[in-house]
Amino acid sequence: MARLRLDLSIVDVHGRPVSDPAVQVRLGPPGGVGTVTTTLALAGAPVTLDIPDGPPGPALILRVTPSLYRDGAVTCTVDGSGQVSPTRDVCLPRRPSHWQPEFTPWRELGDPFSSLRDVLAASPAFRVGQFSAPVTCTGRAFDEIVAADESRALAKISLLNLFGRLREERAPGTGGSWFARVRALLLATRERFIAEVDEACWATVNDLATRPRGGYREAPVKLHIENFRSIPGVTAVRGAASVKTAERKANLQFSVARVTRDGRTGYLLDADIDENGSLLLHTFDLIRHAFTGGTHPVDVHECLCTAFPATDFGYHLVPMPLLALPRARLRRAARARR
Repeated sequence: MARLRLDLSIVDVHGRPVSDPAVQVRLGPPGGVGTVTTTLALAGAPVTLDIPDGPPGPALILRVTPSLYRDGAVTCTVDGSGQVSPTRDVCLPRRPSHWQPEFTPWRELGDPFSSLRDVLAASPAFRVGQFSAPVTCTGRAFDEIVAADESRALAKISLLNLFGRLREERAPGTGGSWFARVRALLLATRERFIAEVDEACWATVNDLATRPRGGYREAPVKLHIENFRSIPGVTAVRGAASVKTAERKANLQFSVARVTRDGRTGYLLDADIDENGSLLLHTFDLIRHAFTGGTHPVDVHECLCTAFPATDFGYHLVPMPLLALPRARLRRAARARR
């Protein structure tokens, strides 16, 4: 066994050292035999671990399991003095189940949100949540969607995530943002929003599906047809097409269709970000987690804040109150000191 020293720093998506009441730390060889384990609390600052009987070897695996953040693992080198050095920063996204949103009040949404405010005011049929009633989601109605109303809060997070990207992302060949093509919002869920758009948006997506360029490629549209049919008043769906962006643009997917709605011709957009968790896995290659199904909107938030740190998404995340989190306790002979 060797005497080792590890300077442990875990940061969040903003690059800030995390606070977490119980972080399990495991340090051992790739095969796992001889791994030492300790559980400690982090208080927004790095800590130093002195490990008197650590595993030998020039390369070790550091595995961390925080209470509030996702699990991570990184390879470490060990020098002749016993200093353990991770080969990269340990930046971990939040665990969605342990965080809740605090939304910016309607009256405090600044200029970057002016187009969203205008569209919401023009959207009397908008449903925030799959089974919610239509509402003009402005002013008090906007502010009444809070964390305690989980289903609608997740839909609101998803809407703000997508708006944050679509107000910045330019539609190829148009010179304008994708959100500039939105005329009215119809539905937001935890994974997408569906909106009425102009004919130019429909034509742009169809063109990109036929001639991929600018980081856009054709994507399967079949699964999105039912999303369009679920909108009240839609009786026919045709001319459907879908494109998806590269990961550097956040795995945006735009699906469009020409529809008959309430007896007139219109154009609908189904916008979503990453349907299978791959964006999270690629953004945080340190995390140790298998994903199935749709990505949680908090996961999307963490990826977007990493890729687009200057963007204001209209909310921030805070730990949920009254969580039954385990107390930090030591296992084996590792000692933590600040």
